Amino acid sequence: MFDLKGLLLFEQQQSYIDFVKAAQRKLISLGYDLGPKKDDGVIGPMTRKALADFQLKNGGNGKGNLGPFTAKKLGITYVDRGQSGNTGTVPDSKSKDKGVVDPKSKDQGTTKQNCGKFDIFPSVFETLSKICAGEKSGIEKGPSGCSEYVRQKTGKWQGNAWHAYKTKGYPSLSGFKSLFANKSNLDTMANVFQKINSQSSGISASGIKSGGAKDTIKSLMSGAIPSQSSFRGLKTGDVVGIFYPPSSHHGEAFFQAATGMSSDGTKVTAGPYFVVEENGKTRPWQLSDIGKNVKIKPGKSLQQGEHFGFNTHLGFVGAKKPNGEPIIYHNVNGNVMATPLSDMGSTFSLVWARPA
Repeated sequence: MFDLKGLLLFEQQQSYIDFVKAAQRKLISLGYDLGPKKDDGVIGPMTRKALADFQLKNGGNGKGNLGPFTAKKLGITYVDRGQSGNTGTVPDSKSKDKGVVDPKSKDQGTTKQNCGKFDIFPSVFETLSKICAGEKSGIEKGPSGCSEYVRQKTGKWQGNAWHAYKTKGYPSLSGFKSLFANKSNLDTMANVFQKINSQSSGISASGIKSGGAKDTIKSLMSGAIPSQSSFRGLKTGDVVGIFYPPSSHHGEAFFQAATGMSSDGTKVTAGPYFVVEENGKTRPWQLSDIGKNVKIKPGKSLQQGEHFGFNTHLGFVGAKKPNGEPIIYHNVNGNVMATPLSDMGSTFSLVWARPA
C-alpha cells in the first residue's frame, strides 16, 4: 500500500535538513568555524555555538536555535521542523511574546507538564520543564561569573555586578538611593573607603584589601534592601542587583564602585565619590593615593545626591509564574539558580532593578 503520510513526512524532514545546510553554508561564508562536518544538515555543538554568536551580534537571544528570526537575518527561507522533532516555531529572537508559553500545549513539546501558563524569557526557554516542576537550583550550567551569565542570556553586557548599577543610568527601582540620603551613612562609607585605601596596593581584586571593613559593608548593604514585594511588577528580561552575604567580593565591590573604576583603573562610572582632605582643603581622590594613610571625606557630588551601587551579585528575570510572580535567574559559581521572588530576602535579596 502506498504510504502517502510517510512520504510527506520524509519530504518534510528532508526540507528541514536542506534548510539547516543552507544556514550552515551562510555561517561558513561569514567566517564561522563549524568543524569538519561543516554543512551536514545537523545542528551539532559547533553549529549551535555559531548560531548563538550570530544571534547575539544581530539582536537575537543567543540561544543557538534556528528559528524564523535567525533565518531572516541569514537571508534564507525558514522551514519548520514539523513532525521531525518538537513542533511549533523555534524561539530565537528577543521578542517577549514568543516567550509566553503554556506548558500544557502540545505545540511546545511539554505535554507532561501541567502547571499553567509561564512567561519565560526566550534565551532560557529550555529550562521551562524544570521551573514548572519547582526546581530552583541546577537549572542549567553557567559560566564562571554572574555578570557574564546575564550577558549571555540578555545579549547585552551590563557591567560587573556593582558597576551595572550605573552603567545605564540609575535603575528605576533602587534601595541605594535612600541609603545614601542618610548623612551618617556617608561618613561611615568615608571611613570604610579610608580603611580599604590605606591597606590596599592597587585597584584590582588582588590589590584591594578590605580586612576589618567587610562586616560594615554588609551592614550598609542590609540597610539598602527594599521590601522584596516592591519588585513584584518586574518583567522578563529585567536586570536585578542582588545582595549575596556569602560573597567574597564585598570589599572589591565597594572600593571599585566608589572610585568608579574597573580592575585595570579604567573609569567606568562618574566616580570617584570621595575626596582627600589635606591642610584644611580637599582634592579629588586619585589612584596614587592607594596605600597611603590619607584622610577621606564624602565628595560634593555624593552629598548632593550622586551615589553608587556595591552589590556583589547580578541576575535577571528569566520567567514569571502563572500568578505573575517573577523568577530570578542567577549564576553562582556555575550553578544557575531560579529563585522565585517569594524566596528572596534571606540568602539572596534584591536591591535594585531596571530593564536590560
